[in-house]
Amino acid sequence: MKKEIGLYLVIVFMFCACNHKQNLNNSNLEILNIESAIKSDSAIIKNPFFEVIKLETIGESLLSNVQKAFVDDENDRVFVLSDFNLFIFHVSGKFITKLKIGRGPGEISRLSSFSVNSKLKQICVLDNSQYLCEYDYSGNFIKKSTLSDFFSFDLFYKSNDSYFLSSNYVGKSEKNFVSVFNAEKEQVVDKMVSLEFSSYPTSSNIILPFNFFRKNKDVYFISADIFTLFHFDNETFNPIYKFEVGDKKVPKNLAEDLLLNSKHLFREQVKEKGFIPHLLYVVFFNDYCFFGLDDENYSCFSFDINQPKKLFVKTSIASYFGLPEVNSFRLPVGYYDNSLLFIGYPSSFFEEESSELTKSVKIGNISVDVNINENPFVLRIK
Repeated sequence: MKKEIGLYLVIVFMFCACNHKQNLNNSNLEILNIESAIKSDSAIIKNPFFEVIKLETIGESLLSNVQKAFVDDENDRVFVLSDFNLFIFHVSGKFITKLKIGRGPGEISRLSSFSVNSKLKQICVLDNSQYLCEYDYSGNFIKKSTLSDFFSFDLFYKSNDSYFLSSNYVGKSEKNFVSVFNAEKEQVVDKMVSLEFSSYPTSSNIILPFNFFRKNKDVYFISADIFTLFHFDNETFNPIYKFEVGDKKVPKNLAEDLLLNSKHLFREQVKEKGFIPHLLYVVFFNDYCFFGLDDENYSCFSFDINQPKKLFVKTSIASYFGLPEVNSFRLPVGYYDNSLLFIGYPSSFFEEESSELTKSVKIGNISVDVNINENPFVLRIK
C-alpha cells in the first residue's frame, strides 16, 4: 500500500451546549519549563521489548489513515481505527471484521474514537460526535446512546455503564473539556476541566489520537489546547504536570484573533511564526514521562518522575527507543499500562522512486520484513 500518511491531527468544526469545581492552584502541581531541557544524544530507555503485529492484507481489511489502536492480549484482539472506521484483528494479525457503514440499525457513519472494556469484552465507539455505539468483540451491535448536550471527539470507559467524554469545541456555550456520561440514564452527569485551564478563548478543534489513557489503575487526561497532564482522583481531574513553553507560547492577542476569526489558519500560522500551538501526547514508560509538542520537529521531552525538574529533549519520541526516524513513528497511536503503540506504514521505509517491493528493516532490536503493498503494522513497545 504505497500511501504515506502523516500525523493524525484533524481539524473539525462542531458545536456544544453542573460545572465541577476545581482547584487551579493545585499544591501538587509540578511546573516544568521546556527552556531548561537538556539535549540528549543517548537513548534513555534501556532494553525495551519490541513486538511487531503484521495485520492481514485482504480487500476488507485495507488500512491507510490509522488514527488509534489497542491490543488486548488476554482476549486475542487488536482494534484499529482507520479512515474513521473500526477494524478488528486477532493478535496474530488475522482479520476478523470491521463495523458496517450506513444508516441502518447497528451501522455507523464516521468514527472519531473508541474505547475497550476487556472485562466485558465490549467496545464502545464514538460516531459522528453524537452517538455512543456498543459492540461485542466480534463486531455485533449491542446498544446505541445519543449525546444531546456534549458533542465529543474522544471517549474512555470510566466504568461498565459510564464514560469519560472529551469535547474539542469549548469556549462558547460549552465551558468544560470533559464530561461523565451515564449510559443507563443516557445523560451527562458531571463536567470537569474548565476553560480556565486553557490559554485560548475557544478550542482549536484539533483531534489527538487519545485524550485519555490508563496506567495501572490511574486514569489521565490531556487536551491539545492545555499544556497540562490531569490525573483523576475518583472525583475530578486535577492537574499534576504543567508544561511551560516560555517564548514559544502563542501570544494571547494572536490566539484570540485567529481562533475567533480564522480558526482554520490557527495551527499553520502560529507554527510559521515559531510558536507552539498544541500538546500532542503524554505517555509514561517505566519511570519516565514523555510529552510531545507541536513544534516544527514534533519534539519530545522526557523526565524521570522521581526527578521531574530534570528535562531532556530529543527530535521525536522514536529517538528515545532507537526507532527509525520516519513520520509514522513521531506520534504514538495508543498507550495503556506501560505499552506504547505506533503504526508503521511500509511505504515509510522505501525511497519514493524505489522499484523494490520488499526489504528488511531494523526496528529497535528486531528485523522486520516489510512489503510496500501490505497493510501497516502495529509496533508495540513494552
